[in-house]
Amino acid sequence: MTIHYAGYYYYLRHPLIMKFSPSPKFARLLPLLLAPLFALPLTAAEPVQLWGSDLLKPILAAPLDTFAKSNEMVIQSTFEGTTSSRKALQEGKASIAIIALPEGAKLPEGYSQLPFAAQVVQVVVNSENPITEIRVEQLAAIFGIAGQKNFKQWSDMGLSGQWGSRSINLYAVRNDRSLALEIFKSSVLREFPVKPAVVYRADPKAVMTRIADDVSAIGLLPAMPLAGRVKSLAISTAVGEEFAPAYAPSAESVDFGDYPLTLNFVIVYNKADVKALKPILQFLLTDGVAEALEKADFLASPRKTRKENSMTIGLQ
Repeated sequence: MTIHYAGYYYYLRHPLIMKFSPSPKFARLLPLLLAPLFALPLTAAEPVQLWGSDLLKPILAAPLDTFAKSNEMVIQSTFEGTTSSRKALQEGKASIAIIALPEGAKLPEGYSQLPFAAQVVQVVVNSENPITEIRVEQLAAIFGIAGQKNFKQWSDMGLSGQWGSRSINLYAVRNDRSLALEIFKSSVLREFPVKPAVVYRADPKAVMTRIADDVSAIGLLPAMPLAGRVKSLAISTAVGEEFAPAYAPSAESVDFGDYPLTLNFVIVYNKADVKALKPILQFLLTDGVAEALEKADFLASPRKTRKENSMTIGLQ
């Protein structure tokens, strides 16, 4: 238990005590004699400095505030983006940060991480479209100006007959709440620009509706539930003649690192403070937080993974 000696110092400053001048030997013993009488538990813990991606503010700010009040904690949340949060970690200003962590990125020394959520890109087509999977290199030829490859018709994807003569109509979501388009550019197009033929909409449901009404359409959507005459394609990273399995977007395929069009968000925390941070870390791994993330088009870490990590944190 952490204690302080405010009572002892108040005692020494009391007017009646100030008139008393103890011997030097007794003066040295006085703190030891009085400490048990005035040692009190701290009434409030040190504020927990939590930083995070600005995309998470509308999702987590209110639940964190409610959690802090119900547990008599002080959590100071700053959602100014991943770059600012990483800097706060490096400077020792943040005890916890929830940030986007690209593959291969390193954490500051003394910090550990827990999987939290992900933003992914779903590649969606009309349900009548016969294809069920697609390669990353094919997506680059469809949506980007990718060197010599430029897919304009579904025949370029190997379809024949009536389907082979149809043009490929392009759609994508572009708004401030999702990184889906930026993830696609980084994971698929890399240095190539996006074709000007892409039709953008801010509302993901509007894009889904366009795809449902257009059998020739293909579109880029965030991790949202699909409805109507649309389906999501499995994605393969195979190049040329090589084989690589295709994976559909799911919490499990993202958790295992199989689905390629993904940006992971992790909880980074100071390992030295894990005991003090335990309640917050476990709260962030609850089903309630996961549901809030999924309503905002994130894929939460699978329940099994969250439960295992919560139990591990509890044992520390």
